Amino acid sequence: MKQITIGVLFIILSIAQSFAGNTLTLSEAIQRNLVHCIITGNDSSVHYVRPLLLDIQNTSDASIDISIENGRKFTASDEHTQNLVVTKGELLSLKPNERKRCSIFSMCIQAHNSGPKREVKYNVGDMADEKIRQLTAFIEKNNYYNIPAQHAVWVLTDNYDLSEICCSDSAVIINLLNETSRISGKKIDFKPNYYTYSPDAPSTPHHVDTITESEIHADFSFKVSKTSTVQIAMFNKDNIVVKELLFNPSVSPGFHTDRKSVV
Repeated sequence: MKQITIGVLFIILSIAQSFAGNTLTLSEAIQRNLVHCIITGNDSSVHYVRPLLLDIQNTSDASIDISIENGRKFTASDEHTQNLVVTKGELLSLKPNERKRCSIFSMCIQAHNSGPKREVKYNVGDMADEKIRQLTAFIEKNNYYNIPAQHAVWVLTDNYDLSEICCSDSAVIINLLNETSRISGKKIDFKPNYYTYSPDAPSTPHHVDTITESEIHADFSFKVSKTSTVQIAMFNKDNIVVKELLFNPSVSPGFHTDRKSVV
């Protein structure tokens, strides 16, 4: 009995040592039954920032380092909910039996499906194709977790037109257009579409007798206590972004008002 016990202990120690100090992908850790994890949509995030929630526990007796690779796809259990691709690699260090919860930077790769929801579970999928991985690496390198970057992803996954990539920051637009054009092979045969932001634009009442599309506007105000990135957008009933109303990466402290066309 003592020899059997020692033998079993040796096997357990050997298995633990086989991955101690090595980094495993999340997919590998799941396949080896080293972790228990639940992956769901994140109700607290839009679909182009941190739309994935990961609840993971190390079920082994050894510490594990787990990587979630940039470019890894996650597949929704509901066919009407967006599948996602990771846009920022993560490294999780888990002690024996340790549990962690975190949100994962990712973006939608199905433009016409509903946005991620907490009640929808996700499974770890394959790596995205080379072109998508090039773009997601570019997004991570430049911290482009915004609407134009999401539209750039849709150029590759949903055949969006390059002209859909637009916002108020001309530098962001030019960088994204050039890189997406290079990756996709689509030509930039139009003038880049970016608009200006006036942080102190007056918010005055706007009354009309007959409303036309060109006269539908949104007046909004906000206050920030320190220099901040501010983004305001419109979403449809499926929680998919349809239009960015404001994006300013450096809004000064204070009270601000603005008016934007919503059509």
